[in-house]
Amino acid sequence: MPTLKKIFNRLDTNRNGRISEDEVKQVARKAGVDSGMFGGLKVSKTAKAFVDAFDGNDAGKDVSWAEFRGKAQSMLPDEVAAG
Repeated sequence: MPTLKKIFNRLDTNRNGRISEDEVKQVARKAGVDSGMFGGLKVSKTAKAFVDAFDGNDAGKDVSWAEFRGKAQSMLPDEVAAG
């Protein structure tokens, strides 16, 4: 299972230590999520929802490693989050 840091790094495509909506969109497109009639809309809404959910300071711009780690760990079962 990939570590949280590896997942964060995969999303942080410009390596500035923060994940933006544009980076989430870029990764989703690479994964083929934007195909189909409503694909682009799904990608945009998903990217916004991701940033809104993980942005701990509610700035709505991007997600830091600390914000990502904290939110992701709170979503995982205790035995997974600890490992």
